[in-house]
Amino acid sequence: MKSFASAIIAATAAAEFMAFDSSLDGSSKNYFLSAKSWSEAEVTGGSVKIHGNNSLFLRSAESMDNSALVKPYLLGGSIEYDVELLD
Repeated sequence: MKSFASAIIAATAAAEFMAFDSSLDGSSKNYFLSAKSWSEAEVTGGSVKIHGNNSLFLRSAESMDNSALVKPYLLGGSIEYDVELLD
């Protein structure tokens, strides 16, 4: 159990956050993206490039705490984004 706890602490300490500007309910917001340690993602301006089989977490602060996850209320709302598939 000690090695598991050490691995969790090490993973949290090594977390990298990428600044990402977006809008929520029509107003511009500064967010942070976090990816899994074994994957890659890049933020360039208003674009995000996700490499391979990956996912990102949108956060309101540079924190791995679940309270920092952005969870917009979507009932009656929508999410809009463009996807460009590359070779």
